[in-house]
Amino acid sequence: MTFDDGPLLGASTATLLEQYGGRGTYFVNGYNWDCIYNQPRVDDLIARYKAGHIIGSHTWGHDDITALTTEQLNRQLDLIETALVKILGVKPRFFRPPYGRYDSKSLKVLKQRGYTVVLWDFDDRDTIGYTPAQSVAGYKKLAMTFPKPHIALNHEVKEGTVDIVAPKAIPLLSARGYDLVGMDTCLAIEPYQVVGEPGTRDDTWTCDGTPGPGQA
Repeated sequence: MTFDDGPLLGASTATLLEQYGGRGTYFVNGYNWDCIYNQPRVDDLIARYKAGHIIGSHTWGHDDITALTTEQLNRQLDLIETALVKILGVKPRFFRPPYGRYDSKSLKVLKQRGYTVVLWDFDDRDTIGYTPAQSVAGYKKLAMTFPKPHIALNHEVKEGTVDIVAPKAIPLLSARGYDLVGMDTCLAIEPYQVVGEPGTRDDTWTCDGTPGPGQA
């Protein structure tokens, strides 16, 4: 299972996955619903990472990367990479483009920077108006396709997804026989390009002066 747009509300999904022997993959932004450097977000990310969940990049501000210049895209990637190195000591390998959109120009930049682009084949549709009940119904249909593997898209900024859908979908999939694994296991790829020591908070741990959501 994958969750986009955090870090925000997803801590409980990580804990729930752990209870079922699973790991999630979280594609995070730097400055979307909140600033990644705010202490609650920092603590949350560290806890998820230490528990073995995979942290991937979703750009700094959740911009449509097909609408960005090469310079703007590199800036978006630089900012989120810098934040994750400071907070976790890692540079991610997995990248999910906002809205699932990319083109040949942006893909070239991503490949040059060592990223593996990850999309999905199941969407719980929590960002396009589906109710939690509808999303759960989708997961019930998905579970019936076992043992076919899937990459499921969810958004941790949606309360219904975190509080209702995930608590029903995770045990449902597990009971059906699915192993809820991270993208590293799913794709047989190391999840990080660099693994080192995290930094120490200082005045640079701020979103001030960086582009806000959709501002590139």
